[in-house]
Amino acid sequence: MKTILRLYYQVLSKVADLLITANKFVADRYVGIWYYLGYSWFDHRFDYLRGMDNIYWLERAFFAMKIIKSQHKVLDVGSGDGSLSGLFYSVRAKSVDAFDLDPAAIAHSQKHFSRSNVRFFQSDASHVSKMQQKYDVILAFAVIEHFSPSSGRAFLKDVGKMLKGQGIFMGSTPIFKELGGHNPEHANEFTNKLSLKKFLSAHFHQVNLHFSQWPGDRLECYFECSRPYARG
Repeated sequence: MKTILRLYYQVLSKVADLLITANKFVADRYVGIWYYLGYSWFDHRFDYLRGMDNIYWLERAFFAMKIIKSQHKVLDVGSGDGSLSGLFYSVRAKSVDAFDLDPAAIAHSQKHFSRSNVRFFQSDASHVSKMQQKYDVILAFAVIEHFSPSSGRAFLKDVGKMLKGQGIFMGSTPIFKELGGHNPEHANEFTNKLSLKKFLSAHFHQVNLHFSQWPGDRLECYFECSRPYARG
């Protein structure tokens, strides 16, 4: 019996090899055209197709899941393709509001990652701050580098007003060795940890940073902020 099962496994393994090769081919074609699509968000389904060596971006979900509790109301800023809100945050949180500036991203999210406790909607950060909602956790992964310095400061102030008393603001941003040449939509990149902490500490009493080395020269910085100076 074991001999038959091992032969069966070998067949399955060869089929898996073929599927993985095909998946990577499809994913690489998507990556090749992504910059020309004009989207500010990335369809992470293709990251899954690219294989197990390309799932480092899932760190974002793991960091978020450490702080999200079952009673929490969560806001996902710049939710992109919606995969993190739909597949991860929704499992732990009581409710999730997830928004993105691009209506195509919201349509994609609603189609592929709709959940009963997740609300996907199109908006920008300044409009959401006027909704006078309060959240236990506000998440902004790979977001703040897309704001200009002045818009980023206004955004952080708005985040403080939307957080509940013991609320936490968590997000990430890449730290590069040199400015520019990474993403044309980046308006405020950081080249060292001190400048990022100074930027965040101007709006929060408590700022903790964690770092993860990604492929190439990208050092991903995860920040966890609480006790904002500005309160709603």
